[in-house]
Amino acid sequence: VRGILLARRMPVLPEVAIEVSGFARGGEWAARQFAHGLRQNVMAPASGSFRFSGFIWLQDEQSERRLCRLLPELQPCVTRADAIGLTGHTDSFHFNETAAIAAVHDPARYAKAWLSELGSNRGTQVVTNTLRMLYKLKGVEWLRLKQETALDALGRVAWVLRIRPDLELSQVLEIPARSRGNVVLVPWLCPASQLMYDQLLLLPAQDGAAPAWLASVFDPEHLVQAAQSTESMYPERIIFQSFQQGPSTTGLQVHTWPSGTSGMRLLGADPRGYRDPTVKLKSDFPECFRANQPTAWAETWWILLPSLAAALFVAAVVTYVFRRQLYDRMRRVLGIGRGGTTNHRSSHDSSLKSHSRMV
Repeated sequence: VRGILLARRMPVLPEVAIEVSGFARGGEWAARQFAHGLRQNVMAPASGSFRFSGFIWLQDEQSERRLCRLLPELQPCVTRADAIGLTGHTDSFHFNETAAIAAVHDPARYAKAWLSELGSNRGTQVVTNTLRMLYKLKGVEWLRLKQETALDALGRVAWVLRIRPDLELSQVLEIPARSRGNVVLVPWLCPASQLMYDQLLLLPAQDGAAPAWLASVFDPEHLVQAAQSTESMYPERIIFQSFQQGPSTTGLQVHTWPSGTSGMRLLGADPRGYRDPTVKLKSDFPECFRANQPTAWAETWWILLPSLAAALFVAAVVTYVFRRQLYDRMRRVLGIGRGGTTNHRSSHDSSLKSHSRMV
């Protein structure tokens, strides 16, 4: 009974749902690197403020099980394979990627926007890969909502962190204590070129609008509209344009995380296979990386404000102590007493008085 009462008194921490989706490369080695970076730079620093759950949608069951094994802190850790086991194989839309894409997307609808510069064979492959990525984004959010519905826990998740399984983090990503409205945080954003980072996103989840909108990018009514307004196949542009369509109905805003992309790298099959996750963007859009940094800091002042205030307070205390010590030291060197006169002056006056008496 005492244990039950203590458990009831303990506050329930808000939850961060980590959604891992994409194609896992590099096997066990890359999975360990990914798990270590996520643990050290996201989960451990925020463990006193949040609890974490995991939802994994990769290319095969083995890769999904591996991540759950390497990240036991994720409670629960739900995979696509788990959902298949619970619901069976009858729902092809959720479990058969190729069938799902073929059922709702006609490649010809995107030919004008995506295939003009690449040729039909290579272009079709690019479109298919992009659709597979977007389909996994939709699937992993479906997993989360299924789990919340089953546990009657809708609304308990504060944030959804979307990350691809081959992105290694090497510096801390601070998760804000609470969301500032429907503000989506990304490490990199370039509005001038209509691009936003799609490999890592932090989405407020209290009302579900932001995660639902990201999942809906796969839907034809959103994707066709985005594809028709661009001449490139960049997923970063598709996501940006889709979120541009969202604010009128969801109030979504996209801001940059203070950390940027400097502490991230894509994992390869072995330690020599590291890649800069923005290398192609830097090549194609160099102006974004020259001009985007000042706006990043301007947009994220509300995250940095508590740390800045604490730093200013510490600096003020240190300055006061230093000045006080310097002042006391100068008083000792100059022989200044409590009354403001120097000891030398006092002894000089005493000698004059003695001399006058002698005269």
